[in-house]
Amino acid sequence: MPTRRQYRINELLLQEICLLVPGQVADEDLSDITITRVESTQDLTSAKVYFTLGQDAALEDIVDALRRLHEVQGPLMDELSTLGMRRVPRLSFAHDKAHESGQRVLEILTRLAQDRPAEDGPADAAANGVGQP
Repeated sequence: MPTRRQYRINELLLQEICLLVPGQVADEDLSDITITRVESTQDLTSAKVYFTLGQDAALEDIVDALRRLHEVQGPLMDELSTLGMRRVPRLSFAHDKAHESGQRVLEILTRLAQDRPAEDGPADAAANGVGQP
């Protein structure tokens, strides 16, 4: 479980990286990347930055985005050094699969709701003697 300091650092890094990636540090090649969360280690020496691409991103698009993010890692850390932190965590990047998993769960729930027959309403339950002593 992250400490309060980790939580604050994660939020600060998330805000700044969200501004820097599509804007100042990178070129338009990174405009399709959305930074979703940042998780730093307890000693704050490294932080993993999670990102997503468009909804139907192919594996080669994800690999290309990772390559582009690694190319701008140095300039990104230089910009983050102006935040007044004692030490800027070493950044690593990972594709965030939580969004895709959530979409899959929603699709399954929708399918289950469509396949389920209509349940008895309260009037039908009383007519069938359900819930009566």
